Amino acid sequence: MTTPTYETDDDRRREDGIAATLSAAWRCDVRRQPQYAPVDFHIEEEAAVTGLAELKCRDNPRFAYRDVWFALAKHDALRAEALVRGLPPDRCLFVVSWDDALGWVTVPACAELSPVWRRRSSRPEHTAELVLLVPVVWFTLVMERE
Repeated sequence: MTTPTYETDDDRRREDGIAATLSAAWRCDVRRQPQYAPVDFHIEEEAAVTGLAELKCRDNPRFAYRDVWFALAKHDALRAEALVRGLPPDRCLFVVSWDDALGWVTVPACAELSPVWRRRSSRPEHTAELVLLVPVVWFTLVMERE
């Protein structure tokens, strides 16, 4: 059985908007990878891939919850692709957009966290996965919104 795809056109539109914001803020190109690639985006500088990023959009203020869930499978995919591409691990980023802020944390910073099981009651298939609970205070802010 294959894993269902839950990403909607709205999800992609929101993530593409965040990628454009990051591209402008960091003076680089944050580009979407092909559909079904295990890593969402790569970062290009002078036509060379210099980083990787997993982007998440949340519909709540930054401090509504103490932690952000980061799927262990995504964490591992970022590390694996960085290894294959010869990128340093600290060039792998977990980026989160909240209603009131946009921030990032490096994947190596998350490696010290212990995975926990998370249940998703809204999706009957594959209702549990291992996640890392990344403290919101660990994120470096790109911008704050009103």
